Amino acid sequence: MVLMGVTGAHGLAAVLGISGVICCAAGVAGDMMQDLKVGHILGGTPWKMELGEIIGVIAAALTMPVLLMVLNKAYTIGSVELPAPQAGLMALMAQGIVGGEMAWPLVIVGMFFGVALILISAPAPMLIAVGMYLPFGTTAAVFAGGVIRAILEWFMKRSNASDEEKARGENSGVLVASGLIAGQSLMAVLLAFVVLYEQAKLGMAGKEHLLPQISYSFWAGLLVYPLLLALLVWLPLTRMRTGARTGE
Repeated sequence: MVLMGVTGAHGLAAVLGISGVICCAAGVAGDMMQDLKVGHILGGTPWKMELGEIIGVIAAALTMPVLLMVLNKAYTIGSVELPAPQAGLMALMAQGIVGGEMAWPLVIVGMFFGVALILISAPAPMLIAVGMYLPFGTTAAVFAGGVIRAILEWFMKRSNASDEEKARGENSGVLVASGLIAGQSLMAVLLAFVVLYEQAKLGMAGKEHLLPQISYSFWAGLLVYPLLLALLVWLPLTRMRTGARTGE
């Protein structure tokens, strides 16, 4: 599009629009492949699964713009309250390409760095790359999750669990973690509606007078980790052992 002369604000909007369509198509296709594979394993009816996928895509297309506008109105996407590092990265790349100010030396260094990670057989080059642009608060949470996973694997190894038992425990942990991810996303949306309601009552004061009233406690936050250990270590271990006794 740059070669065609589509630059400036219109060119940037066109690039992001086309990129959004491509990324959404690729993301939905990958999700459908996983869903249809699971349905095939479980013996689902193909046309019913496809109908469900179509309904899901249409429902998401109708609801996501509204939720994004609510989140942006309540927190402002890209702010401290609601950081959007991936969106910021894509915006910088689009601006750099369309505006002709792309930091190509950094991009080339990143490409060689990715090749080097593959050559040394790094376990997850993509995760390393993602961690380089995520905010520290997010990467710290990812690290904490990795530590909890290591603790779970240590207990499994100590108990001489079989491969089947390990799989059962790991699957239970993944389900709990997935529930936590979905739960925090839903809570963020619910809190956004609360913020908008409070903003409406405050009139022109807005979130600038509302959000700073929230206080954070480091020590209170630490109390969450024993609960996470119970949910992500004790519960999978219990499921692993009880499943073995019941023959599941």
